[in-house]
Amino acid sequence: MIGAAGIHGLGAASHVEDEVVARVAEALLEVGADWAAFDVDGQIVHLSGEAPTAEAMKQAEDAVRTAEGPGGILFGAVTSVQSKIFIAPPPPPAPPIAIAMAPEPAAPVEVEAPEAEIVETEPERSVEELLAACRNESADILKAQPINFDSKSANVGADELTTLQAVASAINQCPNVHVIVEGHSDASGGASKNKALSLKRAQSVAESLKKQLTGRSTIEARGLGEERPLVSNKTQAGRARNRRIEIKIEMPSSEHAE
Repeated sequence: MIGAAGIHGLGAASHVEDEVVARVAEALLEVGADWAAFDVDGQIVHLSGEAPTAEAMKQAEDAVRTAEGPGGILFGAVTSVQSKIFIAPPPPPAPPIAIAMAPEPAAPVEVEAPEAEIVETEPERSVEELLAACRNESADILKAQPINFDSKSANVGADELTTLQAVASAINQCPNVHVIVEGHSDASGGASKNKALSLKRAQSVAESLKKQLTGRSTIEARGLGEERPLVSNKTQAGRARNRRIEIKIEMPSSEHAE
């Protein structure tokens, strides 16, 4: 926007001032100062406006000063330039553009697998080995805690019941066996009576033991009387040892299977 506000100056020829206006306007157009406005007062040009840059302001001022060169008003020269140009402030910087960056993938963490626990297991035992173990364990129990009876009695006492519980636990480690309970007596009272009494003793033990057996094990009671004494029957201590119970463990046969 190049414009001339007016011409002032006493005694100056109007055609000369018109020439000054024309030359100033042309000079500003040549440097692209369309943003500048001017006012001519005699030989003085007043510049105003908002220059985009300091360089643009200087170009406009220099163009006006050299529009005709120095000289008098008769030559249409500009003798003085008074500038009221100011420089436009630079535009505010554009806000930074936030660019969302995908996070870098985390490095895989190597996790050591726990060492497998090695559990040592006993090799599986055969039926024969299990049977031998049951026999040995029950025999050891009866050797340490024998089952004896009072004279002419078939009652199982409290101590004997405790022994039978231990024997049953040993037998239950070998399921589905055939248990034979043998009753024995001393030599007092006659052979037939002793055999009957020994059978009663075997039956009493078998009944108590059967209640504690598991699986499909079977049990049988036998009375052998005075036929197989452990020691001599001549002493009271010997006769007490002969009034006893023996337990045998076998694999079941077809006749014993349920």
